[in-house]
Amino acid sequence: MILGAVYGRDTIDVNDELLLTDTLNILSPAGSRPSDFGIEVTQSTNTRQQTRSLGFYAHSEWYLAPRFTVTLAGRYTNERRRFIGNVTVNSGYIIGGSGGVVVQNNDVQKETDFSWRVGAEYKPSENSLIYGSIATGFKSGVFFSGPVPDPSAWGYVEPEKLTAYEVGFKTELFNIVQLNTAIFHYDYKNKQSNLFITSPFGPVATLGSIPKSRTNGAEIEMLMRPSDNFNLSLGVSYLDAEVRRISDNVRGIPLFSTVIPGDSLTQSPTVTFNMAATLEQPISNSLLGTLQLTYAYTDEMVQFLSDPLANSEDIHDIGARISIQDEVAGWSAALFVRNLLDDDRRTFGYSNLLGNRTFALQRPRSVGVQIRWER
Repeated sequence: MILGAVYGRDTIDVNDELLLTDTLNILSPAGSRPSDFGIEVTQSTNTRQQTRSLGFYAHSEWYLAPRFTVTLAGRYTNERRRFIGNVTVNSGYIIGGSGGVVVQNNDVQKETDFSWRVGAEYKPSENSLIYGSIATGFKSGVFFSGPVPDPSAWGYVEPEKLTAYEVGFKTELFNIVQLNTAIFHYDYKNKQSNLFITSPFGPVATLGSIPKSRTNGAEIEMLMRPSDNFNLSLGVSYLDAEVRRISDNVRGIPLFSTVIPGDSLTQSPTVTFNMAATLEQPISNSLLGTLQLTYAYTDEMVQFLSDPLANSEDIHDIGARISIQDEVAGWSAALFVRNLLDDDRRTFGYSNLLGNRTFALQRPRSVGVQIRWER
């Protein structure tokens, strides 16, 4: 059995400055910025968040049979979090306001939690493992303090709690393939999520809680080494993540658009896939050449709830790398390329204050050289 205690204190100071007029860009002709004409209204965010955390934990493993093990674990957490901060502007003009202090908050929150885990493992052979577990989890509450023009977006977000069920299987096949599989079900209470709320200035991003949500998923990982100089890794995952119950407001402020049970959770692509193939070829007694090809796919997903424009497109990314290294002299040189096909799919998006979509695209194709020398 393992017994332990953890104590921690930390202070996070944030000082952000946002050029509001350039961000909105409604006061200048197309192709220019308001600051080009001397029109500047800046917004300053200054916050301090202090956390004191105390935890006690226990972990034990019980060998009930030669190939059967049961694990029991638990943790008690006690946290105190204090927040103080404000948002100010440097001018008497701000959208919908008169300048000066726009947002201010001074608050203290305390939380306690007991989380536990029960797991079992069975080894039908030396090269295989079947496992299962039921566990609860706790994600600390947090004060949202992003640089926003509306005080309604600020506030404390309740802790997130999770009950997780998982079963899986691991095995080695023919001495060249490692296969790992798992299926899982997660039940969330007060899951923390990015949300858009209404304000006099238009949609404003904030952090809130979803009363009930769940995720069903499965993943497969395969590592193959058919020869001494070639290996291939493949991974695929499936997620079905949805809202089960939702509030129509965040800390009393209505959501920007309707969210209904069955809507997808944020940052939860239905399918992801990755592959990497690596070929190593000795060139001489000390020189080794390596060629690697990679491919990654991420399905489209929601970035913010309650915002119909907050989503990404499906992303494909192909990469390649060729290198040579001298294992005796300790140097290596590599040529690499990322986003080989130069795709420009949308990786992020959300509604701005004018009701249009602000978005980011994939990084363009890049080619680089890397040289290392270790003595």
